[in-house]
Order: sequence, then C-alpha cells, then structure tokens
Amino acid sequence: MKRLPLKTVMNSLRIVMLECGYELHNAAGTAKYDEWGVREEVHGIPEYFPITISLKGPDFAAPSVNAEDSIEQVEFKADRFAVIGTALSTIKNEQARINGAEVKTRLSDDMREAVIDAVRESDLFKSLQASLDSQASSQVTMQLTISQAVTDAIRNAVKHGGLLFGKR
Repeated sequence: MKRLPLKTVMNSLRIVMLECGYELHNAAGTAKYDEWGVREEVHGIPEYFPITISLKGPDFAAPSVNAEDSIEQVEFKADRFAVIGTALSTIKNEQARINGAEVKTRLSDDMREAVIDAVRESDLFKSLQASLDSQASSQVTMQLTISQAVTDAIRNAVKHGGLLFGKR
C-alpha cells in the first residue's frame, strides 16, 4: 500500500459520532469504534488508526452537532486527545521519519535512463561539455608548446657557446 505522511493523514482527521460509537475518517481510510472507544473495523491502513480512543476535554461534553440522516457530526474542540496502543508507536515512528530520519528512494532503471537522457539533452550539460572540450584542446596545445620550448632550450644549451656545451 502507498505510504502516507502522518501530517497529511492527521490534517484531514474527521470524527463522526454514531448511535453505537464513533467513526474516524482521514486520508488513510475509515475506522469504526464502539461506544467505549475500542476499534472494531478498519477500511484502509490500520496503522493510522489507534486501537482505542479516549475523547476528553472541556468542549467534548457539549459538542456542536449537525444532524444528517441520523448520523451526528461532531466538532471536537478538546485541548487534547489520548492515543493508546500501536498507533502511538506508529505516530512516533512517523514523526522520527519526518523529522530527519534518512529516507531512501530508488529509481527504476527506466527512470534512471530517462533522467540521464534529460541531463544529456540539457543546454547546461552541452555548454559544460563544450567548455571541457575546449579546455582539453587548449591543454594539448599547452603541452606541445612547453615540449617545444624545452626542446629548443636544450638544443641551444648544448650548442657551441651554450651553457651545457662540453659538460658531459
């Protein structure tokens, strides 16, 4: 299944109050809870739904209710929600991953080839390649010039009247 960032999932959290309990909706799916807050069934990714929920807070006792087809939608303005069970460890793991843990991604061979082709076709790459080619040709020219200058200096030094004449 597709991994969803915890921030995305929690930004879209919606709690619906039913006659027999609660329903949590978010980007990872839907979970049904009984009236005591124990999770019964999940349609989606279960790691993003706590095993139990506990709703506390000053505004929870008097929630604002919209009645729609015998389902009450509740807006919770509680100062905190208790998360119990494996969801807490899932949340902590997701926070650690988001807050700087190393994320490794791998490209398929086709994607890798597509990226390489795109780079090779870019104007920046072509200009860098032309610059390197001109540097390489100027380096060869410089080496030939230095070699010729050294050969001329040695030839002049061993000639009659030169610095190295007769010093063998």
